[in-house]
Amino acid sequence: MNENSQQTPWYRQAVVVIPRHVYLKSIGTTLFISLFFGAYFYLLKDPAYPPTVMPRTLLDHLIGFQPLALPIYLSLWVYVSLPPALLATRRELYDYGVAIAGTCLVGLIIFYFWPTAVPASHIDWAHYPDVDFLKSMDASGNACPSLHVATAVFSGIWLYYLLRRFGAPLWILIFNWVWCIGIAYSTLALRQHVAVDVLAGLTLGVLAAYLSLRLRSTPLVEISGDIERPFLGAGRCGGSAVVATIWKNEVGSGLPAQEENTRQNSMTQDLMQQCHADMAIPVNPDEVGDETM
Repeated sequence: MNENSQQTPWYRQAVVVIPRHVYLKSIGTTLFISLFFGAYFYLLKDPAYPPTVMPRTLLDHLIGFQPLALPIYLSLWVYVSLPPALLATRRELYDYGVAIAGTCLVGLIIFYFWPTAVPASHIDWAHYPDVDFLKSMDASGNACPSLHVATAVFSGIWLYYLLRRFGAPLWILIFNWVWCIGIAYSTLALRQHVAVDVLAGLTLGVLAAYLSLRLRSTPLVEISGDIERPFLGAGRCGGSAVVATIWKNEVGSGLPAQEENTRQNSMTQDLMQQCHADMAIPVNPDEVGDETM
C-alpha cells in the first residue's frame, strides 16, 4: 500500500465505523442478551430431564480455584459487544446477529435435550461472597457446552477478523486473544465449568465463527450517507474496501478536490489489488478510478 493509504490509523477507521447504526447496535445487543438470559435461566431452573454431572479431568485438578478471576469472567458481556460495534453496514449486522443467535440456539437445544451440571466443589463459598453471589445466580446446570466459552471464542475470531480489516497492530491482535483465553480460563478457575465443557464450547465457537465468516453474504459496498450500494468487485474481500470508502466519504483529508480524487483512487486501487491478490483476480486501474470518482 502507498503512503496515502497508510496515513489512516486503524483507530480512526474504528471511530468512523462505531457510530454507524448506533441505535440498531445498542438496542439489538441489549435485546439479544436479554432474550438469551431469559431462555438460559428457564432451562437452568426447569430442566426437561435429570442433569448429567460432567466428569473432572487432570486439567481441572491442575487449575486451582481463583476468585480473582471473577472480573475476567464478567467481562464477557463487554467482549461480546465489541464485534457488532465494529461492523459497518446493516447487512453485516444482520449476518452477525443470525450467526451468534444460531450459536446460542445450538447450545440451548443441547441444554434442553441433554441437561448437564458441574460437579460440586468442596469450597466454602461463604468465604468468597462475590463468587457465592455468582453461584446463586448461575447454578451448576447448563454446563456442556460452555456457552461462556463458545460466545467468547466466536467473538474473539470475529474481532480478529475485524481488527485485521482495520489494519490494527500486532499488540492489539495479541491483546484480543489474551482476553479471549482469559475468559475461558476464568470459567475453570471459578469452578463454573470443567475442561470437557470448555472444550465443547471451544469447538462450537470455532465452528460457528468459521461458518459465519465463510458464508457471510456481505458484498463490497460503498457507503455514502445512509445509502449502501454494491461496490466494484463485490465478493469475499469486502472488508478493507468498506472501511476505505467509509473513511474517504466521512473523514477525508482536506486536500483540494483534484488531489483528493487522485488520493482516493490510489488508495482504493491499492486496497482492491491487495484484496484480490490472494484470489488471483486482476483489477483494472481505470475501472477503479471511474468507480470512486
